[in-house]
Amino acid sequence: MYEYITLRRERFCVHAMCRAVKVSESGYYRSLQSAGKPKPWQLLLVKIREIYKENPNNDNYGVGRILLALTQRGIAVSRSSVRRAMKRGGLLRRSPRHPSSLTKADLAARKAENLICRDFSADAPNRKWLTDITQIQCLDGKLYMAAVLDCYNGEIVGLAMMTT
Repeated sequence: MYEYITLRRERFCVHAMCRAVKVSESGYYRSLQSAGKPKPWQLLLVKIREIYKENPNNDNYGVGRILLALTQRGIAVSRSSVRRAMKRGGLLRRSPRHPSSLTKADLAARKAENLICRDFSADAPNRKWLTDITQIQCLDGKLYMAAVLDCYNGEIVGLAMMTT
């Protein structure tokens, strides 16, 4: 609305145009004073972009890490202000709610019988082994790691790692 008034203020009275478009005249003049000045969130966005440029690994920083980096530089700002500035600057990425799992459930397959029944103790070595696989996100891809643990003394008896 204010741009409309500014474009036509040479031909028409500002007071009459403000009444016609139902905006306050003081609001119009206030907008002229602040025109061209950067808003506080824009100044904050410049500082956030500087943090991103410091290191190529900083591009995955979220709101929490950016807030910590700003605090370490002596810039007092709220978490919501950082989030708002990052959202307006297109830097806010949605984190996945659930990580993609390694295995996909096969509904047709028969479920394995629970032989351990949450009893993780053993009378002698090599009687009960447990295993698990985990994926570790690295800069150059995913690393998959599987370990085999002996329930008798908690010793790792086997370890395997592989990339995709």
